[in-house]
Amino acid sequence: MPNPLMPTVDPAHNVLRTSVQPLDAIFAPNNVAVIGATEKAGSVGRTLLWNLISSPFGGTVFPVNPKRSSILGIKAYPTIAAVPEPVDLAVVVTPAQTVPSVIGECVEAGVKGAIIISAGFKEVGEKGIELEQNILEKEQTKIYRALKGVRGRPPVDLAGLEQLLVRFSQLVVEQSWIKEIQLPQLTSLRLTARLR
Repeated sequence: MPNPLMPTVDPAHNVLRTSVQPLDAIFAPNNVAVIGATEKAGSVGRTLLWNLISSPFGGTVFPVNPKRSSILGIKAYPTIAAVPEPVDLAVVVTPAQTVPSVIGECVEAGVKGAIIISAGFKEVGEKGIELEQNILEKEQTKIYRALKGVRGRPPVDLAGLEQLLVRFSQLVVEQSWIKEIQLPQLTSLRLTARLR
């Protein structure tokens, strides 16, 4: 017997798809860990952390740096495992050679999504390609299973996906009137742009 206090919703009538979506950890995280955060002026780790705390997204920001106890006045954690809450999104801004082990630590800590902002992968040749493959082939990650194909779907065309992202980036750069693009539900491919 249904609980009279709990409303029942027919999924067909849920046109806004208000349930949790698989990519919410990336596009609408409740908290973000910046792995490689630093106070060094001009660094990506500092700029990213500063942008997150000066333009709040409504969640908590956790700097992760094993050499610092605080960064920009915020308590820092030595590893992702030391963060006191489950992390939705880890943004990794460490040197490329450290990224595979950092991603492994994120998997062990139960981080739901990760964005890697590091140079030194396939753009530097064979060694970088090998590092990239080390990350993609971690079998315990969802990305590995998705890339190989899930639920009867074929494997992901990585070259096609890369080409799509490059073209999309070029569109944003070339069309200066686009100030902001929101991707609320990537799976529905609904795009909105805010003009100046």
